[in-house]
Amino acid sequence: MTVHSDSRRTILAMKTTTRHFAAGLGFCSVLLAPVASAEMPFFYVERPEAELELSYEIAETDRSSGSSTEVHEDRNISRGELEITTRGWVYHPALLEFAAGIAPKLVREDLEISDGAGNSTSSENNQDFLGYFVDATFLQYKPYSLNLYALEDQRDYRTSLSANTATETKVYRGVMTLSHTGMSSALTTESREIVTEGLTDSDEQLDTLRLESSAGTQRSNVRLRAENKNQDRETFALVGSDIESVRTDSDTFDAGIAHTYQFTPDALLTTDFTHRDTLSFTQATTLAQQEIDTLLSRFSSRLNIQHRRNFRSYYSVQLDRRDDTRDGERFEFDSQFASAGLSHLLYENLTTTLDVDGYQSDASTGEFESYRANLDFRYDRRIPWGNLLVNLGFEERRENDQRTITPIIDENQALNGTELAFFDNFNVVINNTPTDIVVTDVTGVTRYIEGVDYEVTTFDENVVDGNLVATSVAISRIPFGNIADGATVLVDYRFVPAGTGKSEISTQRFGVTLDLWHTLRVYYYLQEADEDVKSGTRPVVIDDTIQRMGAELRVGPSTTRVEYEDQDTLRNPFKRTRAEEVVFFQPHSRLSLSLTAYWSQLHKVDTREDQNDTGGSMNFRWNTHGRAYLSGYGLLERSRGDIQDINRAGISTSYEWRWGAWEPSITYSWLDEEFTSRQTAYTRNNLLFKITREF
Repeated sequence: MTVHSDSRRTILAMKTTTRHFAAGLGFCSVLLAPVASAEMPFFYVERPEAELELSYEIAETDRSSGSSTEVHEDRNISRGELEITTRGWVYHPALLEFAAGIAPKLVREDLEISDGAGNSTSSENNQDFLGYFVDATFLQYKPYSLNLYALEDQRDYRTSLSANTATETKVYRGVMTLSHTGMSSALTTESREIVTEGLTDSDEQLDTLRLESSAGTQRSNVRLRAENKNQDRETFALVGSDIESVRTDSDTFDAGIAHTYQFTPDALLTTDFTHRDTLSFTQATTLAQQEIDTLLSRFSSRLNIQHRRNFRSYYSVQLDRRDDTRDGERFEFDSQFASAGLSHLLYENLTTTLDVDGYQSDASTGEFESYRANLDFRYDRRIPWGNLLVNLGFEERRENDQRTITPIIDENQALNGTELAFFDNFNVVINNTPTDIVVTDVTGVTRYIEGVDYEVTTFDENVVDGNLVATSVAISRIPFGNIADGATVLVDYRFVPAGTGKSEISTQRFGVTLDLWHTLRVYYYLQEADEDVKSGTRPVVIDDTIQRMGAELRVGPSTTRVEYEDQDTLRNPFKRTRAEEVVFFQPHSRLSLSLTAYWSQLHKVDTREDQNDTGGSMNFRWNTHGRAYLSGYGLLERSRGDIQDINRAGISTSYEWRWGAWEPSITYSWLDEEFTSRQTAYTRNNLLFKITREF
């Protein structure tokens, strides 16, 4: 099902006109040679710049998914691309200034595909593609200006140790800007289409209509923003022995107004109001259509006051209104949050911070109240051998929890390597429906696929109030999925509170860090939290002791890090040990080398599960002579245990040199990735010869 909006119809109507204008202007700009102003006073084009790239690639890949699916591919690919760019103006730079380029590309590919049963097919793919771009600005020095941009591009991404991907991108954008004394506005319409081919294939259409405006004086500034996005994205991936297709169609309206006011040089008030309405439909090959409708309104205000050089305070308030409907199940949520705090610096060493806040929520699943007071001391002082940092904190919190099932929207999770990222809450609902756990990118527009982009790991499953829940849940990225290493994702899920009732929670924190001789750093952190249930059926769920200690030693080219963490909690007890060694040295001005090795062990105390991660990497670069360089990179990663089983290994080496005006290079890479728990594996051998020249 496709969701249409007025903005999308407007964008689609403008697309044809924009494309024709962009193409015509781009070709005219490139094909016309520079002419002196005496011969053509109304038109000027700079001397075009050109780059020629020729390449030949031999690629061999093996993919397997499930117990019976094996695919072997042999590719021989010849490519030729000439990119010509220029810039200039018409009549006068104040009237029309532009940059343009064309990039014809020829691709010849011989492909042979065979499966585990001995069946094979051969094919030839001859592709001619004419890419171009045009960036034209009219009346750029006037209070009103217009920018038109068009792009059609095709790229092959050959990263050293990740799966090869190819993308074809089309972008058409128009921006009208209006400026007046103290005020400026911009209206943007954009249509973007991206087709991606790789381990996962996708086809995405994103249409955007955006209005931005700002006005300000010496003390006050107001910013207004309204945006409508319509995305239609379909992803194909090999899951088990089947091709899984997931299509997401979403329509998002996002508007907001922000105001800042400077009462005095030491007092600043910021106020924001945002409103977001998202309607999305998801259709998978093996699942029924899922519908999610989310409406969020938020008002927030914060006052910062710098009373003295060493004393400051703040006061803030936030109001939220959320209406969330998923597959016909509606959830309404209202919350109010207020906080205040102060910070004082004594003798440039001791910083004292006091914060108090109150939170109330009224939802269709029940009410929740929380009141908190927090006191922190931070002592930072130089000593004869280095630096000493001591932290001491106390927190008291009172809660009245009357909730049942509670949804969490847009929880931030950072996914590094294949490490587990645990959810912030416990007793997570896992009824195995697509809307139980939803993972998107930071914009909330692109939805990722479980089993293709990320893996869900659950611990200690049981039934609560008719729902299958897990005491704790974690997600981890799949190495050959669409989530980049180190990326932050947004997670939506539901959890069941431990019970209803009133409780008081006391927390004490202590930390010390000692830096010695700029060589050795040792640290220790301790946190203890106890819960006292005053009434209701709420069991004691907080009786925590968390300890973390570690050291870092830097001697010459070597850096050694060790850390031990012990979380003795009732909800998610575990012990983790990490060690890492990094060596970087440069024995010669022409040669640099770095080596990294790491080891980590995770032990889940409640479930008696263990996970061991080991790995290492090597990187070097050698200037053999003149402008010739030999570089290489290698890695070996293994994750073994009761939670997940992943192997990853690869090497990449490249030799590049300069021969007159030509720049040849030869690159070889080998990559082997195996996700044993999902019976998925990927192996690639790649040899690439490339030569480029600039004119």
